[in-house]
Amino acid sequence: MSKSVLHTTGIRWNRLLPAILATIALACAIGLAGCGQTDAAASSSEAASSAAATPSEGAPDKPEGNQPPDKPEGEQPGGPGGPGQGSGTVNNGTGATTLSSDITETGQTYNSTNADENALRIEGGANAAIEDATITKTGDSSSSEDSDFYGLNAGVLAYDGSKLTMKGGTVTTDASGANGIFAYGEGTEVTVSDATIRTSKGNSGGIEVAGGATLSATNLDVDTQGESSAAIRSDRGGGTETVTGGTYTTHGKHSPAVYSTADVMVN
Repeated sequence: MSKSVLHTTGIRWNRLLPAILATIALACAIGLAGCGQTDAAASSSEAASSAAATPSEGAPDKPEGNQPPDKPEGEQPGGPGGPGQGSGTVNNGTGATTLSSDITETGQTYNSTNADENALRIEGGANAAIEDATITKTGDSSSSEDSDFYGLNAGVLAYDGSKLTMKGGTVTTDASGANGIFAYGEGTEVTVSDATIRTSKGNSGGIEVAGGATLSATNLDVDTQGESSAAIRSDRGGGTETVTGGTYTTHGKHSPAVYSTADVMVN
């Protein structure tokens, strides 16, 4: 009986073994196929990600940050004259007393109370000699830049290739944008000595050259009180300014004793 059972069991294993081996082989085949599909899917996903991260041909480059715009030219303030609203053209204003021919005057009084007006101006290539004058100026300028650049509203303005020789006397301005003595333009020459200059308000320097003019000062007594009011100064277009002896004092904010954009020599 035992032999019969063992024999029967052996037969059954002999019959089942091939089927079991075939099942195991099929399972392994299915598993390997699944692993292959998973690897392929991952590889495909990585390729898609790489493609998405690479810009397509012809696409514009990404800008490198937000760059601030360049500052427009011409926005620089006129030195100690400070920023203002310039006319954009040469603007010398008008004159209460205008000398346009050769003349010599002594002990005269020149006065202006109007805006944008010089108390005394020399123009037209005139050659003027002024001695012991009393010059006063009130009435504010409409443009600090035109006052700085062209002599608008100054107490005394020589321009247009004129020549002024001034000795002694006083120049007093009590207005904004009212420089004391101003020489403007190529060929213009101012020689001033032994005079007293006082300015009280902002953008009102003592003596100034601009536009290529020439000014020589000897033994002056200059005092400015206002903001942005250099005692000795130059501005747009420069020029030549020679100062010998004298006293030059400023009190206001942004008011250097000497402000130079030209050939300025101080002895």
